[in-house]
Amino acid sequence: MSAALRPIARPAPDATTIILLRPGASSEPPELFMVRRSGGADFFGDAYVFPGGGVDEDDAAPELAARAAALPEVDLERLLGEGLAHEQAAACWVAGVRELFEETGVMLAYRDGRVLSFTDPAVRERFAHHRDELRAHRTTLSEIAARENLTLALDRIHYFSRFVTPPYARKRYDTRFVLAAAPSDQLASYDPIELTEGDWMAAGGAVALYHSRKQQIVPPTLQNLLELEPCKSIDEMIELARTRTVAPICPITIKNGASYTLIYPGDRDFMHQLEPPFKSIYKQPAPCPVLRFKLEKGGRWAIAPGIANDASEGAGMSKSVEQRVQELADREEIKELTARYCWHVARGEGEQVARLFTALRQVTPTPTAPRQKSAHPPAAV
Repeated sequence: MSAALRPIARPAPDATTIILLRPGASSEPPELFMVRRSGGADFFGDAYVFPGGGVDEDDAAPELAARAAALPEVDLERLLGEGLAHEQAAACWVAGVRELFEETGVMLAYRDGRVLSFTDPAVRERFAHHRDELRAHRTTLSEIAARENLTLALDRIHYFSRFVTPPYARKRYDTRFVLAAAPSDQLASYDPIELTEGDWMAAGGAVALYHSRKQQIVPPTLQNLLELEPCKSIDEMIELARTRTVAPICPITIKNGASYTLIYPGDRDFMHQLEPPFKSIYKQPAPCPVLRFKLEKGGRWAIAPGIANDASEGAGMSKSVEQRVQELADREEIKELTARYCWHVARGEGEQVARLFTALRQVTPTPTAPRQKSAHPPAAV
């Protein structure tokens, strides 16, 4: 039995995630700072993500707004078009600065008109203390900014994408992913309280880590990585952020038996399910690099075959979304069965071939004459 999960109205508070960038070595592509959340985290636990978190009420404090540079004009237009007031828009970027400082120790700010520098050991030590106090809730970002005479560098933060947790989810966020170049003399280090790892890596390296199955990377993070992977410089990434469509993206979820499939914009079966409050100056989101994900045993979201919007339409369109999801799953099972069949035949393993079909209850096994074994597996089907 398969069905699209019925949306349930649950609030999706604002959150900001910062994709921190630094130049790669020599001619290598830029690197991004990724952190691994602890397995006990209540949202994306044990996954590699970008630093970030929810927007707090204090992030909109007037005293912080007075100590903040103006947002990039294109991003302010986008945020106001989403229905945010000016102070709410600024608060989203302030939250990113605060969360980044808490989770990595990097402070995006100016002092005396210059990017804040940690080259002075005394300054570095003082801000390490500020970070500890902020994490322990014994001080606020507003107090740190006033004490250190900082201007928050909101103009160095660039809106890149917006992902919304599906309506039925136990916990939801309306997350804005933003780009920011790291100050050259501030070293990022992960917060050992909330995180277990922190690493600089190129977008392509992170994607390879996902494909190797060595690390869990959740769909929104992977979609962003794939969008950034072709860029050869930080400037190219920021230019992409300035010119791309940034509309709220919320996948639809199909339950097929015990399996779940996420369907993203660009797939023929994607449909909008966001509530009216999720506004944008863009009519619809741009197609995502990955159209579908399927939840595997163990909680990993694996890339699944999708149906592009420009795919030829025919009799298949008369079928339900659930039926087409099942057909795609069946095709993958058939491809896997065919590959295993060819492998066993090439090795002369008649008993194993028979077991394939016995397990599927398609044929009754019969004795098979042995054949000479091949030392090489067949090509992938």
